Amino acid sequence: MINDFLLNLRDAYLRPRESARRIIAAAPDMSACVLMVTLGYLIQSVLSGLTFALAGLPPAPAGLAARALELLAQLFMFALLAQGAYALGARFGGRGARMQVAAAVAWHSLATSALAPATALGMAAARPEAGLPEGLALLLPFSVGVSIWMFAQFVAEAHGFTRLAPVIGATLVGFVALGFVALVAAGLIGGLLG
Repeated sequence: MINDFLLNLRDAYLRPRESARRIIAAAPDMSACVLMVTLGYLIQSVLSGLTFALAGLPPAPAGLAARALELLAQLFMFALLAQGAYALGARFGGRGARMQVAAAVAWHSLATSALAPATALGMAAARPEAGLPEGLALLLPFSVGVSIWMFAQFVAEAHGFTRLAPVIGATLVGFVALGFVALVAAGLIGGLLG
């Protein structure tokens, strides 16, 4: 079972549509999708923490309340992304059922948790006070690009789209809009708490 998981994780990066097809065929229910997102968050947190420690950087705030809020944010983002990918795909002729798209989005969350070290190093290297080689900052756009490419592949597979370029375009527009909404929400929450 673990070997099958690791092979499918490898395929998520090398043959993403095949990997997504296997997850969708397994027909996970919503609790399994939530479990994938939660495991993805936990793996990402551990890998990021290890990366910061090995690079000699201060860790991110790790209190239980902070971690619980981060997990809730991840689950909220999963719900938003799954619904958005389902609705937008259906609007453009996608044939994926709501749970198929949710499974693909949840698998994306778990599979891309392996990118956490590259993301953490890229974010840290972008800050001069971290003292890391500036070139490591390129890991951030690399990991974001891989994540977007995988997301588009997984959603295209869930909806049965054969052309990837429009899905990548919709994914980019969706992520930019989602980022804007997140910034506004963070500003509002910060204003209420500050």
